[in-house]
Amino acid sequence: MASNIARFPLPFRLGTDICRIPRMRKLLSGHNAKSLIRRVLTEEERRAASALLEPYMSDDNPSPPGPQTTIMEGGIRKVAPFTKVENFMASRFAAKEAVMKASDDRLSWHDIEIRKKESGKPFAVVKSGAGWREALLSISHDGDYATATCIVAVEEAWPKESRNDVRKEEVRKAGSTWI
Repeated sequence: MASNIARFPLPFRLGTDICRIPRMRKLLSGHNAKSLIRRVLTEEERRAASALLEPYMSDDNPSPPGPQTTIMEGGIRKVAPFTKVENFMASRFAAKEAVMKASDDRLSWHDIEIRKKESGKPFAVVKSGAGWREALLSISHDGDYATATCIVAVEEAWPKESRNDVRKEEVRKAGSTWI
């Protein structure tokens, strides 16, 4: 019976995850907030979000910030609701978990960087056995939840000959002779 089933034509893997924002709130309001942020985010991610995370990462701040926290925005100190940090961390947590689930490789938190394109759309940069590669991401927030879905291309899904035949057929249909 299995021989009658057509193989799914696209070689990719899918991962998804959901994170309860109140859970992240609880983790960030504890004394281990700084270590959680360091464990989940790479140095580059922390640098990119430094204005938002500064109250948590500062050595001058022995206790975690309260419901409102001060951030730097355009050189001006502004008060940001704690929910911005919770949502940010919950979405990054869910996104990295989704990437881990989609990947064939055994990944750590620091093998994955969540970045944004100029359009604002998120994507992941993944360090794997084959080097660095991009993975597609969708991140969403709704009420108490942050969700993420990741799609990773898997070249090894088909034998090399089959991949070449598929590529040749795609190129032929597109009307190009370059292979």
